[in-house]
Amino acid sequence: AYKEVNQFRVTLPEGQLITIPDPEYTLRFDAGGGAPEPAAQTLKEGAAPAAVNDPRREGYTFLGWVDGDTKVNLSSFTMPAKDVTLTAKWEKAAPDYTLGDINDDGYIDSLDALIALRYSVGLEKLSETELLAADVTKDNVIDSLDALDILRKSVGIITQFE
Repeated sequence: AYKEVNQFRVTLPEGQLITIPDPEYTLRFDAGGGAPEPAAQTLKEGAAPAAVNDPRREGYTFLGWVDGDTKVNLSSFTMPAKDVTLTAKWEKAAPDYTLGDINDDGYIDSLDALIALRYSVGLEKLSETELLAADVTKDNVIDSLDALDILRKSVGIITQFE
């Protein structure tokens, strides 16, 4: 491997020394859409970085930092002799919902059945999480059968969705 070496000659008065500092490298963080993004750190080879706060991102779970495809544990990481950018690795979080409680008010009631019915005829728009809560028949279609089952559960005819 090729390594560039710059050599030069310096004449100093007797007893004087030149101190050449160890090279420093930059550790950067890419929060990948999360916040806060930790500040860059300037480190010497072999040094341990300062602790950083984990970023947060709506709808995702932070899995840790990676360098390329390699997971990095900051508590045991030491700076190599090069600049490094660590990237946040994210996993989409599973939506939090209760089956049948479309409006997420804590109750499965006739209002939820009405929302499902209105959606089934094109009068209502639902978010991704509301669609999951509305599909009580688990057939990936929100229709009058979902509305009917929600209504039946709200009045106690059924105790759970099949």
